[in-house]
Amino acid sequence: MDINLTENRLDGLEAARELALSARNDLKIIMLTSLQEKEIIIKSFQHGAKNYITKSSYKDIVQAIRDTYAGKPAIHADAAPVLVKEIQLSQLTPAEREIYDLKEAGMNKTQISEMLHKSVNTIKSQLKSIRNKLMK
Repeated sequence: MDINLTENRLDGLEAARELALSARNDLKIIMLTSLQEKEIIIKSFQHGAKNYITKSSYKDIVQAIRDTYAGKPAIHADAAPVLVKEIQLSQLTPAEREIYDLKEAGMNKTQISEMLHKSVNTIKSQLKSIRNKLMK
């Protein structure tokens, strides 16, 4: 299923969700799209997709269909890095995730501390904890 069925509305995600919630338990959806945003990849799997392939990887479609039909848990390389990173980030507490996201957005320790009304030392400590969790 394509993510953009009509005019860049991401309506393929909603269609996938509705199909996954339908009575057909044997339905297996592979998302095929040109989009590579991590939020869309994650949402595709949350909405029931079994795999995610970008159109530039069209040569892998046949194998993805075969694997999905056979029930093999195979995640295409187009989606794997995003999912692995998301699994790693799931180890973080909500407070750590917030700090991680702010740091990834380019904010420094001082800016984060001011925004969250925490001391710079607290932010440093939480960043160290985040690094330790993500390096395991």
